[in-house]
Amino acid sequence: MIDDVRKKFLGKPFNFLWSQGGDQFDWEDSMNLGFGYPAVVALTVGKKKFATMRSAWSKEKLESFVNGLAMNREYFSDMREVPKLKKATAWKAEEAAEKIDL
Repeated sequence: MIDDVRKKFLGKPFNFLWSQGGDQFDWEDSMNLGFGYPAVVALTVGKKKFATMRSAWSKEKLESFVNGLAMNREYFSDMREVPKLKKATAWKAEEAAEKIDL
């Protein structure tokens, strides 16, 4: 889903990344992301600003959020700090399913 949206916005000033909850705790903390997952966040690292998608998770809602960013319709909050990214192990759906007995 994220890759489909990324392709739709090729050539626009956006980069997309996915991170598993808890792997980048310092980032999550700096943006007050303690409300649950999945969460979509837009960052302007140079300005220390972020915006959080507040609607339900779907391809259409993600496209609408990114369009809102492009048209300056989203509200940005200040980040307390810009932490460094930590190296994390790749997420594997099979391993996650085994851990929760699916």
